[in-house]
Amino acid sequence: MFKRAKISSKKQSFTIISIIVTLSLIAIYTFFVRSSSLFDTYVNADDPYLVYRLTYYFVDNYKLPQNDTLRLYPYGWDYYKTKDHLIWYYTAGIFALFFDKVLQLSNSVPLAVHFYPPFFALLASIAMFFLTKEIFKNWKIALIASLIFASMPAIIYRTNSSFADKEPIASLFMVISYYYYFKAIKSTGRKSYYYSLFSGLFLALMAMTWGGAELVITSYTFFALLALVLGYMNKELAIKHALTSLTAYGLIMLGIAGYFKWYAPNNLLNYAIIFSTLLASFKKIDKVPRIFNNYFLSIFIIFVVITFSVSLTLSETARKITTNFIYQLREPLAKAGVVASTVAENRPSSYAELVAQTGPVFALSYLSLPNSLALITNYFFFSIIAILILLYKLSNKKDVIILMFLSWFFVFVWAGIGAVRLVYIAGYPIAIAAAYTLAKIVENTPKLIDNKKRYVIKPLMLVIVIFILLLNAYSGFVFGSSLRPGMSKTWENALLWIKENSNESDVILSWWDYGYIIQFYAERPTYVDPGHPSYLFGEDKTLLPGVKSRDQLVAKFFTSTNETEYLEWLKSINVKYVVHDASMIGKYSAVSTIASNGEYTDILQIFPYQGSACLEQVNNTCTKVVNRYGPIWIVLTNQTIQPVFISQNIPVNISKLCTPSGIIELDPNGMPGCVVIYNNAIVYLGIRCYATGGCEPYDLGNTIFAQMWFLDAQTLQHFKKVYDNGEVKVFEVIY
Repeated sequence: MFKRAKISSKKQSFTIISIIVTLSLIAIYTFFVRSSSLFDTYVNADDPYLVYRLTYYFVDNYKLPQNDTLRLYPYGWDYYKTKDHLIWYYTAGIFALFFDKVLQLSNSVPLAVHFYPPFFALLASIAMFFLTKEIFKNWKIALIASLIFASMPAIIYRTNSSFADKEPIASLFMVISYYYYFKAIKSTGRKSYYYSLFSGLFLALMAMTWGGAELVITSYTFFALLALVLGYMNKELAIKHALTSLTAYGLIMLGIAGYFKWYAPNNLLNYAIIFSTLLASFKKIDKVPRIFNNYFLSIFIIFVVITFSVSLTLSETARKITTNFIYQLREPLAKAGVVASTVAENRPSSYAELVAQTGPVFALSYLSLPNSLALITNYFFFSIIAILILLYKLSNKKDVIILMFLSWFFVFVWAGIGAVRLVYIAGYPIAIAAAYTLAKIVENTPKLIDNKKRYVIKPLMLVIVIFILLLNAYSGFVFGSSLRPGMSKTWENALLWIKENSNESDVILSWWDYGYIIQFYAERPTYVDPGHPSYLFGEDKTLLPGVKSRDQLVAKFFTSTNETEYLEWLKSINVKYVVHDASMIGKYSAVSTIASNGEYTDILQIFPYQGSACLEQVNNTCTKVVNRYGPIWIVLTNQTIQPVFISQNIPVNISKLCTPSGIIELDPNGMPGCVVIYNNAIVYLGIRCYATGGCEPYDLGNTIFAQMWFLDAQTLQHFKKVYDNGEVKVFEVIY
């Protein structure tokens, strides 16, 4: 008896040590695959340049600027008034102070900005272990979930060292909130209520860091609604859900977090659930809750179901009779209107993108393995299997933990399908569900086989699962190693030129994407930036009549064909320079969509050179040459040049040619549009597509943007090109 106990104790100690060692290795791997840009000076995307600049300020002043004059010109930006993402700013600042004051590193700010994303990912990988173990009470599933989290491309992208954004910090708070929520609903007694409070606390911390906290609240609300409908709800569960929700709401509504809308439909639904369940739970008012539950709640649920169904089927009509939030079942990020719809990462995800972001496609490409292998080795595929298994289990036996996990999974995957950027947050429940499937493959498959073959099948299943995990882990390494900041030296040089050739009060006008970058390097105020902030301070007196936002006003200026139309407005906001880069050719469709408030989209099409041919010969000399650029040909003779559009083998002349010296009209009766010729490509200006359907050729050559970028402002009197390094062009406004 004592020997068995001793052996058991040794085995348990060995298991604990093995778990600690394995989890430590996973945590190290988590940090390592995300650290490719750790010692770089540039960061990726747009928002990180805001925290980069504020971190420098924080190190010098131990606080955020009371009035950031580089944003929201001429009002400035008060971070303490808006209280949005404060934890994000403070976290980067505290790391920088530690590196600067304690470790006395000379590059403390760049290092801090690059260090905290993989560091918080490391902590999250450990938290994922404990969360998964809490859900399934299985350390093997928990270790696999932690490894999947560490290696999933969707998660790596937004937690790597070049992506100094809100998500790495917020996601750690999210995982801890879920950990305590699961712990609360499966525990009993007074301690379980404390777990609920902790869950609400960390949810509030997440809301103070990132707006994605709304999705967590939605998942808790969805769970409570299902618990009501399916008969899972009881007094204890009602109190726990109420404690978590009200703790989070209370801390958020104290004004600690910005952007939170207490009247959002998901929150209104949650209030109704909390009120009805608490009312029904206490017997002192037994008659009221019976009526309340049987009538009011039933009507409320029916209303929600009908409204959601209408939203899914009637598109824009539904948007007029329901709320923007409910309409978001079609497009989860549609609530920001036209602006959000023009951002590439807000478009709905395809299955191929889900596979790419949750699977080993990068390893398959690097190892020259068939891409078809990705269809059965990606974690989204295994997560769906897990969901089917858990649904089957739930149909046979009530299990509040499974119901909660399914609620979380469906809300987050719905979000990931609705917007590419949210595949990141969907990766968390996908990782846990996939880990469940992979662990069960090893554990349960041999039980389905004849006893004599179990000793062969189990090792085989183990090898297959290990192969899948290692393939995905290697893919994560390949993907993480490839991540580099998108900023270039040419962009930096252009902005440093602006800094040296302007006054501190001069405003720089650009498309909103570049606002934070300009503020960081040029140290000059911008009219727009990625924060789209104008709506936060009431009336914006810089807007013109009939214009909804600053983004739309800038878009209208770029798409205008009259250079004097917005000249007085530019003067009123003290614009010195207008800045463009080559990527604006691709962004122009978004610019036009915002300018027209979604009525139409203008497209500048790029066609690569595809070879030349001789059309006519005289005395063995080619007198007519055609250069092919997809559907557009450039026909050359000794005296003429004519762009031609080929449609069903029928040539149609294009009316204009855009050159640095001006616009040349070649055929007044030709197809509308203007062609710009480069050495290896042409740009066709342009095509207009209408929201109501259909596209047509449309001349875009006279727009302010086209005349600036393609014609170097040679045809404009009030704009002069003063800087050009091939990637970035700067134009001075001449009043």
